[in-house]
Amino acid sequence: MFIDLATSTRKELDACDVAIVGAGAAGITLALELEKSGLSVAILEGGQGAWTELSQNRYQGEVSTSDSTKWTFWVLAMIPFAYILFVLAGELKASGSRETGAVASSIKNATRILLVTWLVYPIGYLFPVIFNSFAGDLHEGAETARQLAYTVADITAKALYGLMILNIAKARSGDER
Repeated sequence: MFIDLATSTRKELDACDVAIVGAGAAGITLALELEKSGLSVAILEGGQGAWTELSQNRYQGEVSTSDSTKWTFWVLAMIPFAYILFVLAGELKASGSRETGAVASSIKNATRILLVTWLVYPIGYLFPVIFNSFAGDLHEGAETARQLAYTVADITAKALYGLMILNIAKARSGDER
C-alpha cells in the first residue's frame, strides 16, 4: 500500500504491519521483500505521488532553474561543509599522530580518502551548472553526470571508508599484541 503523507489518515497507517518511510529504490525493494513474507506493508511518501513544485521545492538550490541561485546555495552550503571537513581532518590527523606504524599510516590514508570522496558531492552538485555554462540549456548528460558522481562518492565514502576503518582496527589489534 502506498500512503501519501500529505493526505493520509491514522486509520490507513494502523492497517499495516510495517511502515517504510520513502518510496526510493531501497524502500520499494524492502517493501516487496516484506510483502513476500506475508506482512502488510505501507510505503510512506511525502511527495504527493507525483512531481509537483511543492513536493520538490524542499531545497531551492537543487530545483532552481537559475544558475545564480544554485551558486548561492552552493556557497552557503560549503561554509559549514568546509568547517566540518576541516575539523574532521584535524581530529583524524591528531588521532594518527598518537599512533605508530601501520595504524598511523592507515589513518593517514583513510583521512585522504575521506576528504577526496566527500569533496565529490559538492563538485557533482555543480555539474548541471557547469554543463549549462558550456552548452547553453541543460545538457542532456548533466543530471546523469551528477547522479553518477553521487553514486561513486556514496560507494567510496561509505563502503570503501568502512573497509579502511576495518583495516585500522586490524592494524591496531596487531600493534597491541
